[in-house]
Amino acid sequence: MPSCPARLCAQVRGFDPEPYIDRKDRKRMDRFTQYAVVAAAQAMEDAGLAGAAGRGSYPPERLGVAFSSGVGGVETFEEQHARLLERGPEWVSPFFVPMMIDNMAAGNIAIMFGAKGPSTCQVTACAASAHSIADAFRLIAEGRADAMIAGGAEGAITPLTIAGFANMQALSTSDDPDAAPRPFDLMRDGFVMGEGAGALVLESLDSALARGARVYAEIAGCGFSTDAYHITSPAPGGEGAARAMIDAMRDASVSPQDIDYVNAHGTGTPYNDSAETQAIRTALGEHARRVAISSTKSMIGHLLGAAGAVEAIACIGAIVDEFVHPTIHYSQPDPECDLDYVPNHGRPLAVRTAISNSLGFGGHNCCLVFRRWGGPGASPEGESRATADPISLLPHREPFVLVDEIVSAEPGVQAVGIKRVRSDEFWASGHFPGHPVMPGVLIVEAMAQVGAVALFLGMPQQDDSVLPLFAGANNVRFRRQVCPGDTLTIETRILQSWHSFGRAHSTARLPDGALAAEAELLFTLGEAPCKPIGC
Repeated sequence: MPSCPARLCAQVRGFDPEPYIDRKDRKRMDRFTQYAVVAAAQAMEDAGLAGAAGRGSYPPERLGVAFSSGVGGVETFEEQHARLLERGPEWVSPFFVPMMIDNMAAGNIAIMFGAKGPSTCQVTACAASAHSIADAFRLIAEGRADAMIAGGAEGAITPLTIAGFANMQALSTSDDPDAAPRPFDLMRDGFVMGEGAGALVLESLDSALARGARVYAEIAGCGFSTDAYHITSPAPGGEGAARAMIDAMRDASVSPQDIDYVNAHGTGTPYNDSAETQAIRTALGEHARRVAISSTKSMIGHLLGAAGAVEAIACIGAIVDEFVHPTIHYSQPDPECDLDYVPNHGRPLAVRTAISNSLGFGGHNCCLVFRRWGGPGASPEGESRATADPISLLPHREPFVLVDEIVSAEPGVQAVGIKRVRSDEFWASGHFPGHPVMPGVLIVEAMAQVGAVALFLGMPQQDDSVLPLFAGANNVRFRRQVCPGDTLTIETRILQSWHSFGRAHSTARLPDGALAAEAELLFTLGEAPCKPIGC
């Protein structure tokens, strides 16, 4: 397109889907779907879940798909629209709609692997595939699936798409592939359109260990927010992105000091990079100046809805290889972007915990936290996991039943919360209404979602539907005879705190407006007389 100001794109060259997709099926798939199917097939091969042997690892109903795209089959849309104008409606393909719609990547992957479990397709622009990974994570944590194929695909290097992004001044106008895009650089002038797909296989820890799977890393948490500010521009100061990062760290039960690497959204547009820099500063505080940050988009372009998945893989690669890739094309520091962007040369780094940021048009923000996996019985740092006595803590997941009352909550002193077990408490009253909770089962959320504890009474051992949120082997379970009428006193000593934005999701807010980021939890069980119903 001679009149288009954008001169560069990052195409997938030499793509051959034939080993995975036969000719008949290829004719019924847009390019983005072909990318998705091939990436998913390669991920399943790597996971040992492809072929006759792998297919028997999970019942079809326990294997799901969460796969996204930002714009879907735009190439098919353009081709079929041209046919309509040039030759008439009778020449429009009957496969036009199923080739065009975004969810056909997930649909075709499910068909290929007989995955009859949950299947979703988030469409949140450049955050889409990050949201799909988060969906997969939560579906497994809730016990709705044992394994999920998650990721995203995009095949949007087309005349209409390039023209649209170019006319909104989002694309770089450079004609030098050695100088664009240049995220966080003073002379950055936009992103370069890329294409492709990224796919991951997520499994519950129980399932992965049972089949002897290679575990690359643990997905430890996810965070979400919305800017509610503008259709394309980020919120001033990166406020929304900062909230997503803080939410993700809280969900993963990690502090800013635990973060070793941030894979930035890093598009190379003037507004995004400065706003994201401010978001990282806000979320990580003083630690932001000590953390390594880099932009994958500097090397492969912006894959729109597939970017989050590809960049999640880059985070996992950094953890496994102990090496962080650079932000290339960096030459002139920008005073507004004053952090360590690993300029031009990658570096060895022992990455234990990494964050991946995905920020989409419309103000959709998603942040994922990945952690090094140290093997069975090991903590994220590779040390033996200590078990509290007499009650074991569980990694935080949103609980069914919240604490009835927080008596006090002050930094540096103990906070006390009480929840009474009732014999008629059959149903949840917290975040997941409608899920059955057995009599005598108590789920308590400790201060500011830093942890949770479960007491089990007469819980059927074979019924996985009772507490699906605590189904993973990563969760340390404690069983103790308790009775309706018992009270549990929670004493929480705040070790450190940070400030959050907007409305807190916790049961208590500290007097200074901060939320507890890390706490020492002490529990005291007050026994009440009860009838012999399993006590």
